[in-house]
Amino acid sequence: MHSWEWMFHWWESFQDLGSLTLMVVRDQDRVVGIAPWYVRRTAAGGKQLRFLGSGKTSTDYLRILSTPDCATQVLRLVRQAVTDGIAGLPKIDCLELEGISANDQLASTLIADLQQANFDVFVRRLESTWVVDLPSNWDAFVQSVRKQYRRKIRSAVRRMESSDFTFRSTAAGEDFDVAIEHLIRLHQQRWEAKGEPGCFADRRFEQFLRTAGQALANRNACEIVWCEFQGTPMVSHIYLTTDKLVQLFQTGLDDEYREFEPGFLLFAHRLRHAIETGRTHFDFLRGDEHYKSFWGAQPHSLLKVRCIPPSPVARMRYKALQVARAVKQQPDVWVPFGTSLPEIPVTPAS
Repeated sequence: MHSWEWMFHWWESFQDLGSLTLMVVRDQDRVVGIAPWYVRRTAAGGKQLRFLGSGKTSTDYLRILSTPDCATQVLRLVRQAVTDGIAGLPKIDCLELEGISANDQLASTLIADLQQANFDVFVRRLESTWVVDLPSNWDAFVQSVRKQYRRKIRSAVRRMESSDFTFRSTAAGEDFDVAIEHLIRLHQQRWEAKGEPGCFADRRFEQFLRTAGQALANRNACEIVWCEFQGTPMVSHIYLTTDKLVQLFQTGLDDEYREFEPGFLLFAHRLRHAIETGRTHFDFLRGDEHYKSFWGAQPHSLLKVRCIPPSPVARMRYKALQVARAVKQQPDVWVPFGTSLPEIPVTPAS
């Protein structure tokens, strides 16, 4: 999710949000660090420095990129740019770090350094990502899940082998444009039936996923998979992939086929495929839906952090923004960095 294709096409689709502000650190001719940021104007008239990929896209594990040998120098220069300013970086009222891992040492050090520079730092817990550590074979995986789900998995495997169900994938030669149409239709159909707009109601999001997905698929780093019942698509997933990792980014499902448990069926298919192709981790990404724990996934905490400079104007604007959200009955649960965070309840499976 930190690839050039992902960030480039995100900005291409969402550039109306602000102005591109990339910070690139070089050691002579070698790029050793990148802070992939943009500046967004706030409702209070200030300027907020944010990661590319923030917001509706829910890009997880956002971070400052650095080569391991130059992490200390990159951190020092990024901190200096935020606290003292550099050419091309406007004076900001807030640095917002969204979707960062709670275990991101570079981000944690930057935040602590900003606190030392008298920045006010507030943090909010986001929904977790959920990751399955995959064993080397399918039978071992089935034995690793809770006993009450093993029978359900074996039933799903029997469905996979039935001639009524067909699995198709862009990685196996299916047309990407056809595949993403299935995904969009199934996703929107389900959410609109619940009275909600769905992700693809935002044309910017649709354009982003079409272009980024196709670019990544061109180098085998993205795959759309769907399952048909007697020739009709009933469930679809889009995945980001590496040699060792599979990440689920978005799904679509036709509720008319609930009797076949299509979501469970496709997850069983993809988890088995991941194991058989030598992957070591299956990441469901952000969202505390209860079904993820069925598969033995473990939660990994994500945070959203706001760092407010020691400026009366910046602090006044931040308070004005919080008041405005409270008036709209959209309060965020923010606490000073370093204090205990409230837990987010796991969402029941639907």
